[in-house]
Amino acid sequence: MRSSRKAVLFAVLVATAGLVACVSSRYSQLSDSEKARYFGTQPGYHILSPNFSVKVSGRRMWFYRLYGSGGQELIGVFYPPRFDFSNYGDRQSVYGISEDGKRLLYFNGQELASGKLNKVTGLYINDVSKGDKLITQDISSITTCVKLPKNFMVSGVKGTTFYYSTEGKKISASDRLKRLFAQGRGKEVCGPLFPNSDS
Repeated sequence: MRSSRKAVLFAVLVATAGLVACVSSRYSQLSDSEKARYFGTQPGYHILSPNFSVKVSGRRMWFYRLYGSGGQELIGVFYPPRFDFSNYGDRQSVYGISEDGKRLLYFNGQELASGKLNKVTGLYINDVSKGDKLITQDISSITTCVKLPKNFMVSGVKGTTFYYSTEGKKISASDRLKRLFAQGRGKEVCGPLFPNSDS
């Protein structure tokens, strides 16, 4: 009986490993829209704009501010939630970047940054002209089926979901749902944040 349990467990582990390897190795095979959705979360070093970059390794993300002289400054370290069956995840759950590339929304995790950064855990915005600013400490990284523009990201704050933009907007997910259902548009729950846009 024990040997049959071991055989079943081994078969499940092999099948799961095969699935993980298959899915995690297919980033290069994604469509352009999928690549945009996941860009900057797959392992490697990624230039997000002329002003910001991110390094992803071992499920950690290091966010950097880039300078024209070729220098860079570490501004945040984050350990995102485990990406299911993949080595990349949803961009909108971990960062947002403005259209002009001059503002970056990102998470910083104090426990990972100790010794490297003197800043508390929280959601931050780094603005090229204004510097770094803490938006809120009471956050958690979550996922959403709502399609957000690249300058938005989603965050959980004390059990409530909000969509934050690099321009300072904060939209409550529950308010959005109430509006959709009041307008008879409940089927658009997982649609774009702004239905008339391409995002």
